[in-house]
Amino acid sequence: MRRIFQHYIPPAAYMAGILYLSLRSEPIEPVLFPHADKLNHLAAYAVMSALWMRTLIVRTTAGRALAASMAISFVFGALVEALQSYAPPRDASVLDAVANGIGAVIGAYAFKIFKARVKPAGEA
Repeated sequence: MRRIFQHYIPPAAYMAGILYLSLRSEPIEPVLFPHADKLNHLAAYAVMSALWMRTLIVRTTAGRALAASMAISFVFGALVEALQSYAPPRDASVLDAVANGIGAVIGAYAFKIFKARVKPAGEA
């Protein structure tokens, strides 16, 4: 039971943080260049997807963990974007949802590649 909490709390807490930051009604920060916020979306959802990979890969195959982590991150990102249409001054954006999805794919594959190249201590 303790192991479940160790694995599931980080991605769940991260998702709660993203939800809070995405729906808060404080003014939106100015950006350096047009669509710069898409890089933030991409990075945030890459981290989320990697956290889900870390959680799921211990319970299932790498392929299933890959698909599930991308699906969880993408669906969550789409739902957050939809909710933003009800949270002024926020608004829903298809481009943000696309950036979320791309980030989810990058994060899951990056974790899979990194995990394959790094051997646990004691293995040759």
